[in-house]
Amino acid sequence: MKEFFMRLWQQKIIMFILIFVMIGVVVYRIFIYHPIVQYVDVERNTIERIVGQTEAYQQDDEELHKRLAQEPHTQEIIVSGNVDLNEFSQTAMLARGILANSRLIIHSQSNPATMETSAQVNVQLQRTSLLKANYYQNHTYTALKLPFYHQAIGIKNDRLGQWLNRNGYETVMSDVPQTVDLQQKMSFSLEDYIDLLGDVVQYETKVEENVDYKGETFQRFSLKMSENQVNEFIQNLISFVSENEQESSMTYKYLSKLDELSFPNGLIYKAYYTDESVAYRELSGQVKHNNSRNDFVLNVETQLDEDVYSLNAELLVKGKQPLELIYQSRGQPAQENYSVNRSVLINQKNLEQIRLQWDTLYQDQEEKINFQLHWPSLLPTIEGELVRETNINSNQGQQSYDWSINVNQWQVAWGIERSIDFKESVELNKISAQDVLYLHKLTEGENRQLIQNIKKSAQDYIEQLIKQFNPFN
Repeated sequence: MKEFFMRLWQQKIIMFILIFVMIGVVVYRIFIYHPIVQYVDVERNTIERIVGQTEAYQQDDEELHKRLAQEPHTQEIIVSGNVDLNEFSQTAMLARGILANSRLIIHSQSNPATMETSAQVNVQLQRTSLLKANYYQNHTYTALKLPFYHQAIGIKNDRLGQWLNRNGYETVMSDVPQTVDLQQKMSFSLEDYIDLLGDVVQYETKVEENVDYKGETFQRFSLKMSENQVNEFIQNLISFVSENEQESSMTYKYLSKLDELSFPNGLIYKAYYTDESVAYRELSGQVKHNNSRNDFVLNVETQLDEDVYSLNAELLVKGKQPLELIYQSRGQPAQENYSVNRSVLINQKNLEQIRLQWDTLYQDQEEKINFQLHWPSLLPTIEGELVRETNINSNQGQQSYDWSINVNQWQVAWGIERSIDFKESVELNKISAQDVLYLHKLTEGENRQLIQNIKKSAQDYIEQLIKQFNPFN
């Protein structure tokens, strides 16, 4: 699995998927507000009809994430689980018994305005505490205080990649993710910036009537951006985001990666539509990254029939390592609820095919998801179900997650109960910067020694716990 991830990373597949999807979405949404009034209205209507099918079922969830991004709050999170290994050995029964009687309890305090979070973690077995740890993060550093080590251990948020690289680990991320960002939805709303970005560049556009395409007759909207226009657009996008987002946010980190790319031939966009909806879209161009150039095309098809819709998107990247990414979504009513079937397929030359399918039933403030992941080199086919329920009132929110996963006849289930209290202010349990042993300041030898010391302290701690549960051992 490590080798597979390394190959993905070295070939920039993961990065290109993220960046290409963002480019497609950003440019695509910009076109919606272009002053070609008829096309604009039809495109907006197409999107609103698709998105609107599930909005009514997600109002509490949207409101909860919005308030988490804005208001001070405290949380209690309780995680519990169970496992069935489909065997009756002593080991299997022991594992089942331990997990069934274990709980992870987290009490946290967050202030989004200052990007601070503190948490107290408690691991319990049969209501007896096995481990208590304290966590603290602000916009500068992240620290953890363990019960079996005399000093809090931490790292500056922007030094994670440097520390991983220096100590021979895969540098899968350069910064420590902000806890405040992770517990909320992506705060970047393209609609918030459209008015500003719409005036940044001048587009070469054309509208044609009675165009034959795929056996049907449409109107065609065409747009062309030069290399300089695309670059200017990207720079203005990044600058605007940096002024409106924390530079530590996931939004800024992802969008800033666009600066690593150039588009020598610019971008070309075409849309085929009727008076009711947009049926086909095509975004194409050539992207340059380091010394490599790749032609790409992104096709998006939407079909609407009253309250039934289908959306198919296909990204093709040409070159020595051609990449195909296919996303499909189909929504339809299910009695008083709404059902959406989605799938993602990734094909890469010389690598295996990866396929993820998930079917979602939207009910009143509840989502039930059945999923299947096919990734042969990682694991056998994984199947499972997730049920999420959300409720919110003026000062409180509740959210529950119930997971079940089946793999190789193993069944694992766990639940998460999340209780949130919104407050005018919160008291944070801070770990002072001067009390932290910073990993990025240690040499390789000091890092190795620290790991050995922590292992030894942890072993001693575990031995004491065993004696506590079995004093006659």
